[in-house]
Amino acid sequence: MAILLVSIGVGMKQGTAAMHEGSVDYWIMPKDSSVTDIVSNSEKTMLGDVHQSIGKIRSNPDIKGATPVLNRLIYASSPGSSSKLILGMGIIPAGTDTLPVSAQDLTPGDYHFTNGARTGEAVINEKTAKLLGLNVGDTMRLGASASSLNNSNNSFRVMGIISETGYSISPIAVLHLSELQELTGNLKGDRANYIIAQSSGSMDYIRELFPDALVLSNAEYSVYNVASDKKMLATAIAVSAVSALIAVLFISSTMVLSVNEKKQELALMKAIGISQRSIAKMVLYESVILSLLGGIMGILLSRLGQEVLNISAYRFFGAGQVSVVSPVLQLGGVVIALAAGVLSGLLPVIMAKRIELSGMPG
Repeated sequence: MAILLVSIGVGMKQGTAAMHEGSVDYWIMPKDSSVTDIVSNSEKTMLGDVHQSIGKIRSNPDIKGATPVLNRLIYASSPGSSSKLILGMGIIPAGTDTLPVSAQDLTPGDYHFTNGARTGEAVINEKTAKLLGLNVGDTMRLGASASSLNNSNNSFRVMGIISETGYSISPIAVLHLSELQELTGNLKGDRANYIIAQSSGSMDYIRELFPDALVLSNAEYSVYNVASDKKMLATAIAVSAVSALIAVLFISSTMVLSVNEKKQELALMKAIGISQRSIAKMVLYESVILSLLGGIMGILLSRLGQEVLNISAYRFFGAGQVSVVSPVLQLGGVVIALAAGVLSGLLPVIMAKRIELSGMPG
């Protein structure tokens, strides 16, 4: 269950980032943010006092628009449906045009933060609408936990349904920032995951406003998004290294046993004039073929595991595709398997060279 939650968190974080990427000029985020923030809700990896910060950002005439973004996994239900886990996204509507949420769908501004009045408005994507059987004008309940869905302040009316492709990855509900903050315990401290801004040539101004945060251009964010989560990257490298080592040891052991069983056959091949080089190639080819078959089998099993994870995520949480294996990674797996096969064949080749007919029984 924990693996599913983290997997959903990772997938949804990358998915929500992809929604803005390409139309955002600057990203403002905590230095210690990670892919698990969407699940952990840690204030140490969030920006604080974001409404005040947005006011300062917008005071610069060169900045076209900006909004904080709060992403949180929340529970959702509708009359006649069980609770499902979806992504809640909190924004300040009309703060920027990078989000496909028009002014007529959500009331512009964030009145709940300024005067306490809730709008109770939500915009959902087609996946959420299908998951909960909702249409525009219907009522849904949202909460940080399944048990909190029946609270009086957790009722929201569907103001619109987003059909953009970028919002089709997972079930999503877009709310006013302060209303999602209240649901998830982030109103105190006025916290959000990051701030996005549209501008040109305002990097220095924004960095002066946020000296303790990361301020990245869109190009820099793309690089950061890949390299920032060092623990996960280190874990992936460690797992790959251990897997390669196990593969080398397993194939080496198998090939040593194979050469040992074929001692007499190999000795006879030498006796009839077959060169040691040809015998070495034969042993090495056998090792490479064995490793290649293992690599292909690994790809097939990973595809099966991917499907099981996606089906489980949908069944338990109503989430969409949370696991995707890139063909480039699959190709890399085959290359590593071939390299392991070559390394694994070295010891059996040495053994085969030392076999002599005179040492064979009978």
